[in-house]
Formats: sequence, structure tokens, C-alpha cells
Amino acid sequence: MRAFLTIVLGVLCSLYSQTLPDAVDDTLLPWFTGGDSVWFYQTTYFFYDGDAAQSGGISDFQSTYLGTVVQSPCSLKFYWKVSSEAGYDYLRFYRTIISGNAQLFYSISGDVDWNQKKIVIWVPGEDTLRWVYAKDGSGSYGQDAGWVDFVEYFPISNTQVTIPEGVDNSALLWETGGDGSWTGETALSFDGSDAVVSGRISHYQSVYLKTVVQSPCSLKFYWKVSSEAGYDYLRFYRYYRGSDLKY
Repeated sequence: MRAFLTIVLGVLCSLYSQTLPDAVDDTLLPWFTGGDSVWFYQTTYFFYDGDAAQSGGISDFQSTYLGTVVQSPCSLKFYWKVSSEAGYDYLRFYRTIISGNAQLFYSISGDVDWNQKKIVIWVPGEDTLRWVYAKDGSGSYGQDAGWVDFVEYFPISNTQVTIPEGVDNSALLWETGGDGSWTGETALSFDGSDAVVSGRISHYQSVYLKTVVQSPCSLKFYWKVSSEAGYDYLRFYRYYRGSDLKY
């Protein structure tokens, strides 16, 4: 009787370990799945360690997602593949931004074998990431599924610094405001030390960093942006006698 109980417990432990975190090789992040079906653990198709997560079976005009939540700034790498109707049924990778809308990073369709993708998110905060397999209105091809494997998450150190420290100028007075605020950070900088980064905002919102200077004077600075090209801008203004003068 004792041997029989040992065998049963061993089988139960084995079944319990076959979870989505095990499938994607990351048991530290929180994982969830949903949509018109759920992703599942399987051992037929994999890139690493004998298992991977596979999208559940769906019909036309349906989708299924695998998701996790990360703390940014961070970098994340993963392997994925798809077997689908090329140009119609897609495996996509999204980041959900503050407004609730999804920012598309990558998409694959057709017969695409295992390949690695990487993203880096610099703005501090919480980000929801999703892998979505979605079908159009008709047709199927191949396995009609997507797979994700070997997810690697790397938090990036972001020791808090003040705005004067971030911009390397403590002689001027600095102010930030709008629909958010700028903050000092160490994750990404020109001088390899620190910088300031704009806070998270939604559609039709803005956030500013401001200082006051005594003229005549000259002012130099380094800047960079990562945004939706042609729509979301980082701009520099001079405020003079009640008017904004854009440079």
C-alpha cells in the first residue's frame, strides 16, 4: 500500500508541473491565457528543454492569447514559431500601454520556424505583454497554431536620481508637469550615467520638462525619442512673452 501511494503521488506531481510557466521556461513571471481558447503546455514542438506553449484551437474570426505582466524598465527575449495561413492568420506580440490600447511589436504568419525576438522597455512602470494568435474569416493551413518558448526576462536597474542630476545641471531650476512628470533614471543615457525620461501618458496628453534661463545665453543638450513616427513628438520650445516658439 505504501508503494502504491508513492506511485500515485509521483504521477500527480508530474502532471502538476506541466504548466504554462514550465512550457515557456519562466516560473517567476505571472502567466495567464484566454480569448476564444487557451494556450497549453505541450512537448511535440519546442525550441528549448523539451516543451513549449501552444495556442489553443480556434475558428474563423477568433483569437487566443498568452500573457504576462512585467515591471519596467526591462528587457525580454523569447522564441516563437507559427504554422498558419500566410497573410491571413497571424501570431502577434503586443504591449498594452497605459490607455489600454495595444502596441504591436512583432507579427509572423505562414510557416515560420523558431526564431528569437527581443524588446526593451525603458519607461518605469508595469507592462502587460501578450502573444495573440488570431484567424481571419476563412481558411486554414498547416497546424493552424502558434508557439512560444524560452522566455527570458531581465529587469534593468533604475536607481532614482533627481532631475538636475539626470540632466547634469544643478544650477538651473527645473519643473515638470502636464498629464504626467519627467523623472531621473539610469537605465538609458548619453553619458552612460543618468538622464531624464518622460512619464507615461495616453492619447491627447502631454508631459513637459521646463527650466528658466537668463539671456543672452546658449544652451546645448542631447535628446532621443522612441514613438509612433509622424504622430507622437518630442519637441523643444522657447517660451517668450506669452508665446511658445518652437525650435
